[in-house]
Amino acid sequence: MLAYCVTRLRGASVAPHSASGQRNQVANLTGSTADRPLTAKSDDLIHADRHGAIVIPLGVAAKLPEATELCGRRETPILGIARSPNFSLEKLKAALMRSAEIH
Repeated sequence: MLAYCVTRLRGASVAPHSASGQRNQVANLTGSTADRPLTAKSDDLIHADRHGAIVIPLGVAAKLPEATELCGRRETPILGIARSPNFSLEKLKAALMRSAEIH
């Protein structure tokens, strides 16, 4: 299943997990912060994981639950065949086609 870590900034910047496995560090911030190529302002939403981070406009926050549920439904057929002992490229192609049809 997809894992999401979304933090709402209220005048704070969030540093990603360190290699040692420490949790996020929060520091006070006034105005905005920029960390190539990420720019965040107060009240921005940020999704961050080991692959990087993105800023999510606050105006689309209400759409996140629906979007994450759709992603989960779309990846279910792909993960099912990927984990199957009967995996084949043909079955993966079919799963990708089924996934693309989920709306």
